[in-house]
Amino acid sequence: MRLTKNIQMKVLSSFLFTLLISIFTMAQDNSIEFIDNDFAKAKEVAKKSGKLIFVDAYTTWCGPCKWMAANKFINDTIAEFYNKNFISLKMDMEKGDGKEMAKSYNVRAYPTLLFLDAEGNLVHRKVGASRKNKDYTDLGLIALNPYENLAAYNKVWEEGDRSAGFVKTYLNKLGTAGVVSKDVVSAFYANLNEEQLMDEGTWNIISRYDKSVDSKGMVNLLAKKDAYIALYGQEKVEKKLHQNYLTYIYSKVNTRDFSMKEMELTMIDIKKKQIPYWQKIILLGDLAHLQKTKKYKEYCEVVTDDAGEYFNEDAGLLNRFAWNVFEWSDKNKELEIALAWAKRSLELQEHSAVQDTYANLLNKLGRKNEAIAAGEKVLEMVKKEGGDVAAYEKTLESFKK
Repeated sequence: MRLTKNIQMKVLSSFLFTLLISIFTMAQDNSIEFIDNDFAKAKEVAKKSGKLIFVDAYTTWCGPCKWMAANKFINDTIAEFYNKNFISLKMDMEKGDGKEMAKSYNVRAYPTLLFLDAEGNLVHRKVGASRKNKDYTDLGLIALNPYENLAAYNKVWEEGDRSAGFVKTYLNKLGTAGVVSKDVVSAFYANLNEEQLMDEGTWNIISRYDKSVDSKGMVNLLAKKDAYIALYGQEKVEKKLHQNYLTYIYSKVNTRDFSMKEMELTMIDIKKKQIPYWQKIILLGDLAHLQKTKKYKEYCEVVTDDAGEYFNEDAGLLNRFAWNVFEWSDKNKELEIALAWAKRSLELQEHSAVQDTYANLLNKLGRKNEAIAAGEKVLEMVKKEGGDVAAYEKTLESFKK
């Protein structure tokens, strides 16, 4: 039986349409095949297959984690590479076994990508989400390379290599992994003379990896601050000094054998050294101490008196202060100040978390209609950001009661 030309064209069109749908469906389904939140199962499968375990260590609130899952783990090339070479595991680090896993592997930033052997030993790791597809396959290739992965470099370090070339490369490895060691930074400085301490390569190490205040590099930076500013710019140099001394203050507050006298001496020293923005460091240290000791009333008094003067351009801190006042104060004056901070934070960087703070403050101040409108906007923003709206829906319902 012969088909007419018209029928032949219809059959061909139908075939092509079906083929395109099939290809499109296959493309949609081509993603990294993850085991979900079951480390024991991943290790069991890895033992049988002889493959390494790739772990996407994520949290539900991590925006880059969601972006990476939606844009990179469904890429054909990346998915094919990881499915072929690894047993992949997706772990929420704030639920179930994920909590213990976060402690065991020192996961503090998200996303963190881990590569483990079948026994759970760390082979390689990386912090952050890259925009380049090639970075993901390159990362996997490094993890598979017994001479280039982090475990190989850890071994060389443990065997005593402190040569300048190795230590610098090792620091970059640790930096990418998000686990820079103070000992390795010190070993890097040990190879340098006074002139080398000032060069651009050393400045890059100081600015990226040195988190201390008492290392050879940081002591030199403070002593020769003007010279560093001339070379690398006032904003970068002052920001580095500020960040490191703020971290130092927080470490003092959070130490188990905390001493208020030692804390006060440290604050005096910071002021005496004229560390950039020392007023902010001292205020934040004071607030951290009040929060740790659960002196919430004093916290709210101090923060509403002083924070606005120093942090009006910092969206994150304004939101944090506003939320703490919402939780710990019943004084309208303090709540109004916190509301103004939340509004200012939204002006600087619109985000659902800040909008939620703003809505809750409106509700606590008795401005119900405004709170409901702000709460509805929270839902819109969370949906747009791809988040879970369940908790925010409950909050909104509570506003309406």
